[in-house]
Amino acid sequence: MFCYILDGYNIIKQSEKFAAKDLFTQRNLLIKFLIKHKPQGSYKNKVIIVFDGNPDVQYRGYNNLKNYNIEIIFNLLLISQQMKR
Repeated sequence: MFCYILDGYNIIKQSEKFAAKDLFTQRNLLIKFLIKHKPQGSYKNKVIIVFDGNPDVQYRGYNNLKNYNIEIIFNLLLISQQMKR
C-alpha cells in the first residue's frame, strides 16, 4: 500500500479541469476526479489532500471519503487546534 500526499490548492490552480467560481466547488471537483479516475492506482492506496493557506476553508461534506481511502486535511484547522492547546 502506498500513501500519496497532495497539495490540493496547487493542483487546483495548475489545472483547468478544476476551474470553478469558488474554492469549495474546486475542491469538490478535485475530490470527484480522484474518486472517478483513481490516479493513485487503487483504493488500497491512501490519498491525503492538504488544503492550506486559505481563510475561507469549510470542512463540511468531506467526512464520507473513507470508502475511497481519501483523507482531507485543512492546514488552518490543524494550526487553530494546536494554538488552543
